[in-house]
Amino acid sequence: MAVATVAVVAGTGWCRAQQQVRPNVIVIMTDDMGSADIGPMPHSALAHTPNISRLAEQGITCTQAYASAPMSLPSRVGLLTGCYPAHSGAYKVDTVQGLPQEGQTLGEYMHEGGYATAMIGKWHAGGEFTEWQRPENRGFERTFYWHDSTHDYWSADTGRTNTWGAVGYAPIYNQGTPIEHYDTGYLTTDIAQHTLDFVDENHHRPFFLYVCHHCSHRPLQVPREVYDKYAELGHKRSLTAARAMYDILDDFVGQLLDKLNSYGIGENTLIIFSSDNGGGETDGQLNHTSRGGKFTLTEGGLRVPMIFSWPRALPAGRIYSQPIINLDFLPTIIAAAGIAPQQEHDGVNLLPYLQGTTEAAPHEVLCWTNGDEPNYQSEGWSRENTPELFGYPFEKGDFAVRKGDWKLVSTVGSVGLFNLREDRAELHDRSGDKPEIYNDLLDSYKAWAAGLTQQSYAPEMVEQMKAAQHKVAPLKGTYKYNDMFGEKVRK
Repeated sequence: MAVATVAVVAGTGWCRAQQQVRPNVIVIMTDDMGSADIGPMPHSALAHTPNISRLAEQGITCTQAYASAPMSLPSRVGLLTGCYPAHSGAYKVDTVQGLPQEGQTLGEYMHEGGYATAMIGKWHAGGEFTEWQRPENRGFERTFYWHDSTHDYWSADTGRTNTWGAVGYAPIYNQGTPIEHYDTGYLTTDIAQHTLDFVDENHHRPFFLYVCHHCSHRPLQVPREVYDKYAELGHKRSLTAARAMYDILDDFVGQLLDKLNSYGIGENTLIIFSSDNGGGETDGQLNHTSRGGKFTLTEGGLRVPMIFSWPRALPAGRIYSQPIINLDFLPTIIAAAGIAPQQEHDGVNLLPYLQGTTEAAPHEVLCWTNGDEPNYQSEGWSRENTPELFGYPFEKGDFAVRKGDWKLVSTVGSVGLFNLREDRAELHDRSGDKPEIYNDLLDSYKAWAAGLTQQSYAPEMVEQMKAAQHKVAPLKGTYKYNDMFGEKVRK
């Protein structure tokens, strides 16, 4: 791939010498973090995250930021490809249909563009049955990861059998080798240490870090001494545990910022901080006034915290309130790195918008669906065997579409049109008095949905899945996570 020698960033007023230094890039993804779980975002309960607030103070806080799906796997596929996950058949959290084989991932763009690359933490983008879905084969040279949706925070070696169908059986691989234990004793701290070590080893050259913390996805596990700091506030156990887990995550952000500054590279490091989806409704995460949570297409499931920091190129302390989505990460990052796109992406380069050189909205329309597949395109579909919603056939699956301040949310048997500027909680359906807006949004969704892809598996994947199901069947339900404080395994 051809690599530009100058990063093209409009409207910054850089001098030529500054432009010739390509930025380091770090994407920090949290897991199930609600939009109200960090200090810079509006919140109604304690969000003590001083270092994340420090990151926001030197950058831009995005108040209407979205995930490309309300659950982990498809959202991560969207981030890594810059394309809607539904276009490649990734819809669900437990599907093996992860990254598409075609097209370049963000890791591949950066690796081929001359960057040192690392993937550290929760992968969950496929790979258990296909070599080409694994991070080491999609552009990441340094890897420390597990495949599955969730993992114990205290025990690294939670099983060596195939993970599909048996939650918890997910060994962590360090450069392809399963690890026996966490060096630091706790997962969040171990991910932090591997991240800091990578910066130490590569601070002298451009690097790209994709850091995916498990915090604060269940199981809620945290050192007792940190939990006790928050217990005196009197919150419920889950909320207290989540605050304590964020305390350790926030400390990592502070260490990372200090590390970058100690090498003199903090000014020219682009950091994007976000979550894979909104917070769970019962796991201690906070979505402020948004209705719903993880898995839902209401604001609670889709709206996420998001911060962009790049002191050399982006203004400090700014609030950005236009709707954006994690599909935008790839186009934005490769533009900052001076790397030309090799295909079309659904995301857009946000740099001109974040820098304030344009006041236009980055996206006219944003769409989502939870459908297993667009069955109206499937062989054998008929009106007799598939219900119709609003003149458009769907067998199953929810969808949502946002255009301007308006959002249409549909589930089987219910629909709502909401003005998010006036009603972020999506409590007041306006479809009855705004039929023209309702029809416009529905038409926009229909046009988008026409390009969706069914989930499909290669024959060898089907055979591997069958074999894995047979292998793990006796193990389902046998794995027990450690207790919250890990006192049985902590030394």
